[in-house]
Amino acid sequence: MIGYLMFAFFLKMGLTCIPTQNVDVTTTTTTTANPFPCSVCSKIYNTGCQGYGIPSITNWCTPEADVPVTYTLEEAGYSVGLTFELTEQSCVTTLSCPSGTINWYIIFVGTTEESPGNNLGVLPTTAFCAESGPEAGVWYADIDGHPWPTSQMTCKNT
Repeated sequence: MIGYLMFAFFLKMGLTCIPTQNVDVTTTTTTTANPFPCSVCSKIYNTGCQGYGIPSITNWCTPEADVPVTYTLEEAGYSVGLTFELTEQSCVTTLSCPSGTINWYIIFVGTTEESPGNNLGVLPTTAFCAESGPEAGVWYADIDGHPWPTSQMTCKNT
């Protein structure tokens, strides 16, 4: 019996891998942000947002990196909403805010006003800015089928 156990022990030892060196495995992940594709139009998201509870629990907005905001360069003829097409190559972004926030825009209607986006800010809202032509560099927000000149978009608490 002892001979059998010793045989089994040495057989097990012979089949077992004995490492001769330690190997450290290092994994590196590289994340690259999408480059801003527009040349005439500037980014429009509110850069002053600091996150939940700042400046107060009842008045705060989501930082751009947490939304996230993406911009694309679209050719003339691209449809914005159901009402119109772009006439120039344009910078386009669609703001879809995270849960607990709604989209707001600073628009110009004779005076500067703050306005919620589509369906009182609940639905995603598209903003666009011509890269050339007479309206180059001017952002518009397509709010409920009407293009409003805008200078800023924000995801604010509800």
